[in-house]
Parts: sequence; C-alpha cells; structure tokens
Amino acid sequence: MASRKPPIVIAAFEDLTFGGTDTRSNPLNMPTKRMLRCLNWRPMANGLLQLRDGYATVTIQSIVASEITALIPYKLWTGTQYIIRFQGTTPYQITVSSGAVTNPTVRGTAFSSSAKGSFYAFNNRIHYGNGTDQKWFDGTTWRDNGLRALTATEVNGVSVTEGVREPASGDLAAVTLTPAGGGSFPATTLTGILFYFAYFDTSVNELGPATMAITAGRKTLTLNQKMTVAVLPTPSNANWVKLIGRSNDGATDGYFCTNTSTSVTSCTRSGTTLTVISGTHGLSTGDVVILSGTTNFDGMYKVTVSDGNTFTVTLRVATGANTTGGTCKRVVMAANATASVDVLAPTTDTSMLINEANRGIAASTIGGSTPGYQFYASIANPNGGGHVGNRIAIGNRYAPTYRTNLHIAGLPDLSGTDSEWEIQIGRTGDGALIPYASVDSNGNFLYAASAQTSVTVQNHGTTDGNNEMPFRNTVIPAACDKFAVVGDYIWAADSVSATVRRSGSATSARFGTVLGQPEQSWASDDIQTFPTNDVVTAIAEVDLETFVASANDCAILTDVAGIPMWRGPWRKGCAGKRAVVKTDHGFFWVSTDKELCTFDNGLPTAISEEYEAGELAQIDDQYVSTIECVYHRDAAKLIDEIRIVGRKSDGTAHTIIHDFRLRDGESPYGQGRGVEYLGPLAARHTLTQTRDSSGARQVWAGGTDGNIYQLYQGANDAGNEFTADGIMLINAGPNRVDVPWIDYYGDQLVNVSIGHTLNTAIADFESLSTSITGNEIVQGAEDSFLYRVHLNQPEIVKKYLRFQLTSHSADGDMTLNNPPHCPLESYGRIYEVVPGIGMARGR
Repeated sequence: MASRKPPIVIAAFEDLTFGGTDTRSNPLNMPTKRMLRCLNWRPMANGLLQLRDGYATVTIQSIVASEITALIPYKLWTGTQYIIRFQGTTPYQITVSSGAVTNPTVRGTAFSSSAKGSFYAFNNRIHYGNGTDQKWFDGTTWRDNGLRALTATEVNGVSVTEGVREPASGDLAAVTLTPAGGGSFPATTLTGILFYFAYFDTSVNELGPATMAITAGRKTLTLNQKMTVAVLPTPSNANWVKLIGRSNDGATDGYFCTNTSTSVTSCTRSGTTLTVISGTHGLSTGDVVILSGTTNFDGMYKVTVSDGNTFTVTLRVATGANTTGGTCKRVVMAANATASVDVLAPTTDTSMLINEANRGIAASTIGGSTPGYQFYASIANPNGGGHVGNRIAIGNRYAPTYRTNLHIAGLPDLSGTDSEWEIQIGRTGDGALIPYASVDSNGNFLYAASAQTSVTVQNHGTTDGNNEMPFRNTVIPAACDKFAVVGDYIWAADSVSATVRRSGSATSARFGTVLGQPEQSWASDDIQTFPTNDVVTAIAEVDLETFVASANDCAILTDVAGIPMWRGPWRKGCAGKRAVVKTDHGFFWVSTDKELCTFDNGLPTAISEEYEAGELAQIDDQYVSTIECVYHRDAAKLIDEIRIVGRKSDGTAHTIIHDFRLRDGESPYGQGRGVEYLGPLAARHTLTQTRDSSGARQVWAGGTDGNIYQLYQGANDAGNEFTADGIMLINAGPNRVDVPWIDYYGDQLVNVSIGHTLNTAIADFESLSTSITGNEIVQGAEDSFLYRVHLNQPEIVKKYLRFQLTSHSADGDMTLNNPPHCPLESYGRIYEVVPGIGMARGR
C-alpha cells in the first residue's frame, strides 16, 4: 500500500508560526510554518522569526579593485590555510591567519583567460582549469598542468655513440700482479685481494666500467709489501688513463687505490670551473682525484694545480652552489702509455666503487631483428612536481660489443621554455621493445639537466622494471573546465563537447608502476561520451561515483573493476559547473529548469517545488549557467543550509536558502527563503566554503570591488542596514472575527502592516506601526518585550499580514545569551504573535 502524507494543518490565526516561502500551497489554506514571502528573515524550526545574519569585510592586506572571479580554499599538509583569489588573469595567494597577500610565481604559459574556472585538489596541490588555461599550484608556484612529449623534430638530431669502455678480457688477462717489498700493506690473512683497473677519460672526466677483476686473480701479500701492476695496455685514445683499484682481503667490492688525502676547505664554482682550496694538497697537474663530502661536487676529476693549496677541475654541468668541507684523495694512476704502476699503500677511497655493477651498458648478446638497446627520452620536472611527459625514441638502436658508457648528444635545449624542465632518459632491454627508466644502483633516475644537450650513460647502466617510460601521460586538453576527484581518479569535462575524460590512477602511482603524476596524466583514449551526446555542464563526485550532467539530462558514471559504465540518463539536467554541492544530507544540484534536485532511491528528484515560483524563479534565464551553490553548517548558530546564488533580470544577486532544519511532512528535505544583500554583495559575487585560522567553517564571498566578505558575520551588510520582509495570508476561520489589536514578543521596531482585502497591492498595505520609536509596550509587560499594534478595521476573515524590520545593528545583533534565552534576546526577533481575539459572527 502506498504511503500517505500526513494531513495538512491549516494555519489558524490564533496560532501564527513562521516558516519558509510557500508558493505551492493554496494561499487561502496555507499550512503552518509557511509564508508567501520570506526575504531576509530567518524562520527557525521552533516557529520564531529572526533577522538573517549580515556580512563583514575580511581584512586583507592588499586589495585590487577589480572583480574576483574565483576563490579557492587551499590547505597544505603542514596545516597552513590559504585562499587563492583570481582577478582577471592574476592569481593571488592569501594567508587566512594573517591576511597577507602574495603574488605566486607563474612558470610556463601565463594565464590568458579571466573566465571562471574550476579546480581539483590532489596530492597536496591545487589543479585549476578555466577552458583555456591548465595550471597547478603547490603553495608557491603555478606550473603547467602536464608535460608535453618531445617532438620528432626536436629529437631528429639525437645520436647515441660509444664512450669509455670496459677493459677487454684479453687486456685483463695480460696484466701481471707482482707483490714485492717496499710497501706498507698489512699481511693478508684470508683468500687475498682482487685488483681492478678502469679507463678514465681526462678530457671529460668520464670513468669507464670495470666489472671484471684483473685475470691474475686474488693475490696475497706479506707485511710491508707493495703490489706492482704491469703490462697494462695503451688505449688508442690519448686522453684515457688507467686507474687502479682493489678489494679488501677476501672481499669482492673494489675501491680506488689512493696515495694522498687532504681536507677540502671550500669549493667555488664559476660556470663549469670549480676552484678547490685544500691545504698542502700535494698534487700535480694531470693527477686524478676523488672529491667526497662536498655535497654538490662529489666525483672524480683531473686537476689543474694553481698553487700548493689550490687547484681547479672542470664540471660537466654549470650547476651547484658553493660549498665548504669535504675530502680530496689522489687516485693511483698509470698514464696513457705507461704500462706499470706500483700500489705502495693499502689506502683507498670508499665513496666510489671501481667495479660498480651498473656502470656502463652491457654488451649486446641477443642478435635477431632488434639487437641492442633503444633509448627513449621524456620531458620531466623532477624538482618541480615530479611529473614526466610521454616518451619518444631517440637515436638508433645501439648494440655494443663490450660493456661501455654511451654518449647521448643532440638533445633539445628546453631552458627557453622552462628552466625547470629536464630530459629523462630510459631504454629497452637488449633486443626488447618496452623502455624503462635508466637508474643507478641507488635507484636514481638519469636526466639531462636544463640547457644540457648531451648526457653520458655511465653509472645509470641498468633500468627500473617498475617504471616504464610513460606513453599515457598526455597533457589535459586546455578546454577542460570542470573536474571531480572520484576514488583514485580525476574526471574532467569541457564546455564544448560530450566527452568525459579520466586521469591516470593514483593506485598505479602508489605502487610505483608508472612515471609521473597521475593527476597530470590524461591518456587520449581514456574517455567516455555522455549518453545523450550533449555538452556536459557539470561533473561531481557522488558516493565514489561520477555525476555527469548536461543542460537537459544527468547520469551516473560508475567504475566497476576498472570498466566505466553508465546509469541513466534521466531528465534532470544541471544549470552549470558551480551549481552542485555536497552536504551532510547528500548531494544536491540546481537544474537548468531552476529546481533544487537530489537523488532519492537512486533517482533524481526535485525537492524545491514549494519555493520554486517564489524564489528560484527570480533567477533570470540568461544567468542560469552562473548559479553557484555552497553548503554551510554551524551547530552553535543552528545553521544547516544550502546557499543558491543567482542573478535577477537586472543582474543583481538573489540568494535562495534551502534550510534543512525546516523539515516537516510537506517538505521532508527542508524549506526555502530569499536573501538579498545591500552593499557590495548586492551585485554578482562568487562563493567558497573555507575554514578560518581557528578551524571554524566559514563562507567567503568575492565581490566585484575586489574585497572578500565573510557571510554569517555581524548584524548588517558591511555597514549597510538591511530590511527583512515577511508576508502571510491569515485565515481567521469560518467566522468574521473581531481583532482590535495584535500583540507580539520580540523587537519593538518591527513594522507590522495589513492588507485588508485579497485584492490589496503590497504598496497599499496599511501600516499598523505608527511610531518611529517603536510599537506600543503592553501595559504590565514593560520588561518582557511584549508589544502591540492596533487594527483600524478589526474584523478579519482573510487578510494579509506583513512583518518588516530594518536591522539596527547599533542596538544589538543575533548573538545568543549564555545560557541561550536567559535573559530573552529581543533584537531582530519575533517570538510569538498573540492576536487579541474578540467577538465573532458568521459570514
């Protein structure tokens, strides 16, 4: 059996209570707690009527006198609360606690559109799009949302060539190791020491691989012996020298043998020249040293001696701030044509392995149609968000016949576009097709730094099989201007198509299976089409599903095991991208037909029928797309409501309040009323919900004058006294009732007026409050806020009754006493209406 609504209770004249706007009911038989007009009043659930709250100017240190088009609340994980204020094409950052205003750095493409956009918060960052611009913000800097792929033209000249190689097995077999007296080695006690040698190119400070020990094998030494390494080869490249290393007794890891060690006082860089001060360093020009502990300049270099305390080395890249501290050690070296060298002491440098397993690229052994390695490159910003763009193949496949470093040259210089951009390098396996990021033994990626057009694959000889070089990190289309974070994805839509787009998965990013940031990755084929093929007007998250609407219809896009599926569509469209709101009572939106809607048992339902004609209809059709909604709850003030802001035909703002606290059998979701502000917010404005420095929920509005205003604040409209207006059609019952006066408890300055006939225009209502000092105090109730107005035509059947009150904030505000209502607060309130009912006669 279908459920039945409770019977309507007619508002008897002797039981007047106040409520929201009702244009649905029969005006001659209005239910209780209903009014024909409720403007700037706030009816309470208990039936009393009080003035709405005002609004006040938020103190901001810097004001720009132009329209605010967007306010974006933003809270860092550190707890600092900000508001981003958009004015024209300029975003400002406001620190909520202090009102301080800064102009964040904008990198990459400048903002070019002043259109109202939307945003999504993800990974401690704000991502903003307005249909033209796509940027993200980390609290200090705006950057482009997404990184493009390199073009074929940009990489057309890239070459991959051989660098310093590993000594050939034949060369290693020819080398002899001879222990002899005259050294300072301790006696070996285990299986002996392995010795290595590596080629080093002194012209570019490039160290080659040496994964294989000298074939002579482990050698044992007695006390105070040295080791003579002989029959070393002479490489054809005259810049190559031979560096000696060894393992510890019985171990395998090899470290470079050294014969000096001095402290570094300072490192000072000028371009690619590094000046090192190291007292009494004992070096000669052409020596090879290892710098360690310098923070920015650790590595192996050929030195040029300036004096006994100073030398210079050449850096590969002109980057790095000056430092102090560190250690300098000279490496035991045999010059290019020198075939023998003595290792006199056991000293080594343990900061660098000579037999590093990942130095150089292993020889190709696959053969077949795709032998060797194919290198790839992507634009990356490792120091500015960590995103990586899509990959592109660079150079030809390279199939080395021995382990070797590789030189990648001819890379594009992107520093003119953005000096943060670097180029990340990856490669396939030998004979393989899928490229992964090149990494060193510590998992560090390989980059060509900004302005660097070449890079050596040296210590990054392996790849990370969990990080495929990206091919689905396409840049988000510029036209997107509405977004929703749904689970591990972001969904986006534009205002020119029926396409709904999905970002990369945060789950994949968390498990390290993709490079880059998923929220900036928008594969061109990860799309859905709205079922009716209409242009999308709104998108939002609803219970981990995606609400998508056009002007005419709505539907739900759900993700079932990674497969998007549609429910709907239904004939309830959405007015615009800001006409949606999540509340403690569920998800709501305003339709293009100016209805407040929600889902009831899985189906879209309009819940605003009671006040659509009286309130929502005041929004002019031409401004429907500009409707904005925001939800606010304040337990202390008994506020639980949606604010719907639209514009009337003259362009001024009209706000509809949907009050969840005014629920009853006829309006199970609540009632509505109107708000019209004076002052700056009488014009169009934009809203946001934020939290203040104490953590309390607040609603802020950005005005056309460049100021920000806090709603629900104070007793006037930024210094302007406003007027509340409420109209009821009273029903005296079946008889003509004599009512010589009407008493009420509340504010003495309430203006009570009456429309004597059902044909009385508002302008012709008779005012019953004739004194400018307030209504008559009822004798004997001088301290009880009981006031009286007299009726000149006391006989009533059906008449209009109007209550108006202009705020007089100098006398009070809506703050409750402690405890509430003790003593009774009178300012701005009507608690009870008590008509003086006399004789009655039949009609």
